[in-house]
Amino acid sequence: MYIIGNNADYAKALYSDYSSLYSDLKDIIHIKDGILYNSNGKPISIGSSSVLLAVTEPKQKLKLVNILNAMNTGVQYPTYKIGYGLVDLGFTGNIIGKNVVIDYNSSIGEHNTIKHNAVISFSCKIGNFNYIGPSATIMNNCTIGNMNKIAGNTNISEFITIGDNNSITPGECLFEDLGANKKFQNGVVYKQ
Repeated sequence: MYIIGNNADYAKALYSDYSSLYSDLKDIIHIKDGILYNSNGKPISIGSSSVLLAVTEPKQKLKLVNILNAMNTGVQYPTYKIGYGLVDLGFTGNIIGKNVVIDYNSSIGEHNTIKHNAVISFSCKIGNFNYIGPSATIMNNCTIGNMNKIAGNTNISEFITIGDNNSITPGECLFEDLGANKKFQNGVVYKQ
Protein backbone atom coordinates (compact mmCIF):
# COMPACT_ATOMS: atom_id res chain seq x y z
CA MET A 1 0.00 0.00 0.00
CA TYR A 2 1.12 3.54 -0.78
CA ILE A 3 0.05 7.04 0.26
CA ILE A 4 -0.57 9.53 -2.53
CA GLY A 5 -0.96 13.23 -1.86
CA ASN A 6 -0.74 16.76 -3.16
CA ASN A 7 0.53 18.19 0.12
CA ALA A 8 3.85 16.74 1.27
CA ASP A 9 3.38 17.67 4.94
CA TYR A 10 -0.13 16.18 5.07
CA ALA A 11 1.04 13.01 3.30
CA LYS A 12 3.98 12.63 5.73
CA ALA A 13 1.69 13.13 8.74
CA LEU A 14 -0.74 10.54 7.36
CA TYR A 15 2.15 8.13 6.71
CA SER A 16 3.31 8.59 10.30
CA ASP A 17 -0.23 8.10 11.70
CA TYR A 18 -1.10 5.04 9.63
CA SER A 19 2.22 3.17 9.41
CA SER A 20 1.35 1.32 12.62
CA LEU A 21 -2.11 0.37 11.27
CA TYR A 22 -1.01 -0.77 7.81
CA SER A 23 2.02 -3.04 8.02
CA ASP A 24 2.29 -3.07 4.21
CA LEU A 25 2.58 0.73 3.90
CA LYS A 26 5.56 1.27 1.59
CA ASP A 27 6.04 4.88 0.50
CA ILE A 28 4.53 8.29 -0.25
CA ILE A 29 3.97 8.72 -3.99
CA HIS A 30 2.65 11.43 -6.29
CA ILE A 31 1.28 11.66 -9.84
CA LYS A 32 2.54 14.06 -12.47
CA ASP A 33 1.27 13.93 -16.05
CA GLY A 34 -0.28 10.51 -15.40
CA ILE A 35 3.00 8.96 -14.16
CA LEU A 36 3.53 7.71 -10.61
CA TYR A 37 6.69 8.80 -8.77
CA ASN A 38 8.12 7.57 -5.47
CA SER A 39 9.31 9.83 -2.65
CA ASN A 40 12.77 10.02 -4.32
CA GLY A 41 11.25 11.36 -7.57
CA LYS A 42 11.77 8.16 -9.56
CA PRO A 43 8.97 6.76 -11.80
CA ILE A 44 7.44 3.59 -10.35
CA SER A 45 4.81 1.00 -11.10
CA ILE A 46 2.69 -0.10 -8.15
CA GLY A 47 0.73 -2.80 -9.95
CA SER A 48 -2.50 -3.57 -8.14
CA SER A 49 -1.33 -2.18 -4.79
CA SER A 50 -3.79 -0.10 -2.85
CA VAL A 51 -3.39 3.62 -2.34
CA LEU A 52 -4.36 5.69 0.69
CA LEU A 53 -5.38 9.19 -0.51
CA ALA A 54 -3.95 12.23 1.28
CA VAL A 55 -5.84 14.81 -0.77
CA THR A 56 -8.36 17.33 0.56
CA GLU A 57 -9.18 19.64 -2.39
CA PRO A 58 -12.38 18.29 -4.06
CA LYS A 59 -11.42 18.74 -7.74
CA GLN A 60 -7.95 17.27 -7.23
CA LYS A 61 -9.40 14.32 -5.31
CA LEU A 62 -11.91 13.58 -8.10
CA LYS A 63 -9.13 13.76 -10.71
CA LEU A 64 -6.87 11.40 -8.72
CA VAL A 65 -9.67 8.91 -8.05
CA ASN A 66 -10.43 8.78 -11.79
CA ILE A 67 -6.73 8.34 -12.70
CA LEU A 68 -6.22 5.60 -10.10
CA ASN A 69 -9.41 3.79 -11.12
CA ALA A 70 -8.22 3.83 -14.76
CA MET A 71 -4.95 2.24 -13.56
CA ASN A 72 -6.95 -0.47 -11.74
CA THR A 73 -5.39 0.61 -8.46
CA GLY A 74 -7.47 0.18 -5.33
CA VAL A 75 -8.18 3.40 -3.45
CA GLN A 76 -8.48 2.89 0.30
CA TYR A 77 -9.37 5.22 3.12
CA PRO A 78 -9.25 5.08 6.87
CA THR A 79 -12.52 3.74 8.29
CA TYR A 80 -14.68 5.46 10.89
CA LYS A 81 -17.50 4.53 13.21
CA ILE A 82 -20.07 7.17 14.04
CA GLY A 83 -21.99 6.58 17.26
CA TYR A 84 -25.56 5.31 17.51
CA GLY A 85 -25.79 4.24 13.85
CA LEU A 86 -28.07 7.16 13.04
CA VAL A 87 -25.77 8.76 10.46
CA ASP A 88 -25.66 7.57 6.85
CA LEU A 89 -21.95 7.78 6.01
CA GLY A 90 -20.89 7.14 2.41
CA PHE A 91 -18.96 3.93 1.90
CA THR A 92 -15.96 5.33 0.01
CA GLY A 93 -13.40 8.01 0.59
CA ASN A 94 -14.56 10.16 3.48
CA ILE A 95 -11.78 11.68 5.58
CA ILE A 96 -13.06 12.86 8.95
CA GLY A 97 -10.84 14.81 11.34
CA LYS A 98 -10.64 14.75 15.13
CA ASN A 99 -13.54 16.03 17.23
CA VAL A 100 -15.97 16.24 14.30
CA VAL A 101 -19.64 16.11 15.29
CA ILE A 102 -22.12 14.65 12.79
CA ASP A 103 -25.56 14.74 14.37
CA TYR A 104 -28.37 12.21 13.94
CA ASN A 105 -30.41 11.75 10.78
CA SER A 106 -27.67 13.29 8.62
CA SER A 107 -26.22 11.73 5.49
CA ILE A 108 -22.73 12.20 4.10
CA GLY A 109 -21.93 11.17 0.51
CA GLU A 110 -18.55 9.90 -0.67
CA HIS A 111 -15.03 11.36 -1.01
CA ASN A 112 -15.66 14.23 1.43
CA THR A 113 -13.06 15.80 3.70
CA ILE A 114 -14.40 17.08 7.02
CA LYS A 115 -11.66 18.72 9.06
CA HIS A 116 -11.23 18.80 12.84
CA ASN A 117 -13.84 20.40 15.11
CA ALA A 118 -16.42 20.78 12.32
CA VAL A 119 -20.07 20.40 13.33
CA ILE A 120 -22.78 19.03 11.05
CA SER A 121 -26.08 19.37 12.88
CA PHE A 122 -29.09 17.04 12.59
CA SER A 123 -30.91 16.20 9.35
CA CYS A 124 -28.24 17.57 7.01
CA LYS A 125 -27.50 16.06 3.61
CA ILE A 126 -23.95 16.41 2.26
CA GLY A 127 -23.17 15.29 -1.32
CA ASN A 128 -19.84 14.07 -2.75
CA PHE A 129 -16.30 15.50 -3.06
CA ASN A 130 -16.88 18.36 -0.60
CA TYR A 131 -14.31 20.00 1.66
CA ILE A 132 -15.56 21.26 5.04
CA GLY A 133 -12.87 23.18 6.87
CA PRO A 134 -11.82 23.19 10.52
CA SER A 135 -14.43 24.46 12.99
CA ALA A 136 -17.04 25.01 10.27
CA THR A 137 -20.63 24.73 11.51
CA ILE A 138 -23.50 23.54 9.35
CA MET A 139 -26.78 23.95 11.19
CA ASN A 140 -29.77 21.59 11.02
CA ASN A 141 -31.68 20.67 7.85
CA CYS A 142 -29.08 21.96 5.39
CA THR A 143 -28.45 20.40 2.00
CA ILE A 144 -25.03 20.68 0.39
CA GLY A 145 -24.42 19.49 -3.18
CA ASN A 146 -21.15 18.25 -4.68
CA MET A 147 -17.63 19.68 -5.13
CA ASN A 148 -18.03 22.55 -2.62
CA LYS A 149 -15.24 24.10 -0.58
CA ILE A 150 -16.49 25.43 2.76
CA ALA A 151 -13.56 27.04 4.57
CA GLY A 152 -12.79 26.95 8.27
CA ASN A 153 -14.81 28.88 10.86
CA THR A 154 -17.70 29.21 8.41
CA ASN A 155 -21.28 29.13 9.73
CA ILE A 156 -24.12 27.88 7.56
CA SER A 157 -27.52 28.81 9.01
CA GLU A 158 -30.32 26.22 9.28
CA PHE A 159 -32.47 25.19 6.28
CA ILE A 160 -29.88 26.40 3.74
CA THR A 161 -29.35 24.71 0.36
CA ILE A 162 -25.95 24.98 -1.32
CA GLY A 163 -25.66 23.82 -4.94
CA ASP A 164 -22.58 22.37 -6.64
CA ASN A 165 -19.06 23.73 -7.16
CA ASN A 166 -19.14 26.65 -4.72
CA SER A 167 -16.48 28.25 -2.56
CA ILE A 168 -17.19 29.88 0.80
CA THR A 169 -14.26 31.80 2.30
CA PRO A 170 -13.11 31.53 5.94
CA GLY A 171 -15.25 32.99 8.69
CA GLU A 172 -18.34 33.64 6.57
CA CYS A 173 -21.92 33.35 7.84
CA LEU A 174 -24.34 32.15 5.16
CA PHE A 175 -28.03 32.94 5.77
CA GLU A 176 -29.39 32.41 2.23
CA ASP A 177 -29.35 29.58 -0.29
CA LEU A 178 -26.37 29.49 -2.64
CA GLY A 179 -26.86 28.22 -6.21
CA ALA A 180 -24.10 26.63 -8.28
CA ASN A 181 -20.65 27.89 -9.31
CA LYS A 182 -20.56 30.77 -6.81
CA LYS A 183 -17.99 32.25 -4.47
CA PHE A 184 -19.24 33.72 -1.18
CA GLN A 185 -16.74 36.21 0.21
CA ASN A 186 -17.14 39.19 2.56
CA GLY A 187 -20.92 38.69 2.57
CA VAL A 188 -21.14 38.99 -1.24
CA VAL A 189 -21.92 36.29 -3.82
CA TYR A 190 -19.67 36.25 -6.90
CA LYS A 191 -19.83 34.06 -10.00
CA GLN A 192 -16.86 31.65 -10.18
